[in-house]
Amino acid sequence: MSEIRLRYAGFAMFASRALSLATGLAFVLIITRSMSAEEFGVWGNIGDVLAYYTLLASMVPFWTGRFVARGLTGAAKTGLITNLAISLVFFILYVVLTPAITLAFGIREAYTLPYLISSFQVVEIYLLSALEAVIHVKEPHKIGLGFTVYEVTKVAAAYVFVMLMDLKLLGAVMALLVALSAQLAFYLRAMAENLGGKIERSYVKEWIKASFIGVYGAIGERIASLKLILLFVYGTQLARAYYGATQAIAGIAGYSAMLAFGLYPKLLMGGSKDDASTSMRMVAMLAVPMTAGAIALSDSYLTVLNPFYVEAKPVLVVMALVFFFGSFSSVLDNIVYGTEKVEEEAKIPLRALMKSGIFLLTTILYLYSLIALPTLFFILSALRPTPVYAALWLTLVDLVLGIVFLTVRYRIASRNLPFHIPWHAMAKYCLASVLMVAFLIVIPRPTRLSYAVAATLLGAAVYFAVLYAIDEETRSLLGHIVKRRSHLMGSI
Repeated sequence: MSEIRLRYAGFAMFASRALSLATGLAFVLIITRSMSAEEFGVWGNIGDVLAYYTLLASMVPFWTGRFVARGLTGAAKTGLITNLAISLVFFILYVVLTPAITLAFGIREAYTLPYLISSFQVVEIYLLSALEAVIHVKEPHKIGLGFTVYEVTKVAAAYVFVMLMDLKLLGAVMALLVALSAQLAFYLRAMAENLGGKIERSYVKEWIKASFIGVYGAIGERIASLKLILLFVYGTQLARAYYGATQAIAGIAGYSAMLAFGLYPKLLMGGSKDDASTSMRMVAMLAVPMTAGAIALSDSYLTVLNPFYVEAKPVLVVMALVFFFGSFSSVLDNIVYGTEKVEEEAKIPLRALMKSGIFLLTTILYLYSLIALPTLFFILSALRPTPVYAALWLTLVDLVLGIVFLTVRYRIASRNLPFHIPWHAMAKYCLASVLMVAFLIVIPRPTRLSYAVAATLLGAAVYFAVLYAIDEETRSLLGHIVKRRSHLMGSI
């Protein structure tokens, strides 16, 4: 992989996530305007139930991708078959338990069919996870292309099943099945030549032995998510709504982390500290202006979402900073995962794994929970803040701990791979962002979606115009993007 391929993979992922803003909105509009409130609630519950059956979907693929990156023959095929076998176990459990689950939730028998049809998503998700692990280390840009296939197919299928055929909830479920199938077909075609060799039982033995790290991480995520339960219980539903609304807007700035998507596989296959610096620079180039823009237009974005949420502007400002620092944490995570070599000899010694950066990064989730949950419980239960301030306190805790654990991640990453932080380039991004914010402040505040989009695009134009004038790297990068555009379209 060349440096340009590193950039190509990152921009392909970022572009696919940007496209999902439009396709996601279109899909939501189709299903919400066609379903009753009861059906929409069942739709959400189906997704919640599926999450538990697919919890272990990435447990084996995490190691499969690393074995493929090491050039171990048969790893891709072995990983795919292993995940298929695991998926069939959860598929059967889903089908058997669905009647009891719907009965326990008090869901009418008429909705049993959508639940049962959703069971096929379990198999699809496990297969997709196995294939994505291989694609990530072979041709990471194709994950972005596959996601685009999924998003476009999802909207088209929803239009046919929900709007034209009026199947409502059942149509929405079928639309997702078709979209996942299209994505699966794309990945199978892309990775067909990598699925050769025989099934290696020794690989499976090592993966299962080391699977505790995936379970350990999944449990850590579930514990950390208890912060939202605390917010809901002590801050009321309104606090949770404020938090969710601001997260939806600020999370777009987090898409900048996708620009480092190609770093992990490149380091696995022998990348250098220059690749780490390049990824850091690419992420900063968009994270800085996107964060600044989210803050400058915070009241406008909240008004477009719903004027009711304007009161949560302070929450959005802090939330934007949370995702800003989170983007750089993602780069550092990629550096750690990409430079660890615990499985280099097709063996995964547990003692070495426990001492590795992989285990340390997973443990951060527990350290976060150990500090955040008691702190939030005390603040929310003792101080009884208003809903807005309850959401703000949670976001402030996330920000402070995010910065603290960013430094921890940097210590771990720099120990594995000493690299240069591009401070000079970041200073240019900050300067261009300041001029962009100055422009956004003087123009009329947009209060409609079309005007907000126009203001965002104008702000981006100002930022890149300034950056183009002062930064040679940006001029070179834009030239490479133009050259790659035709290749990207031809790969779909």
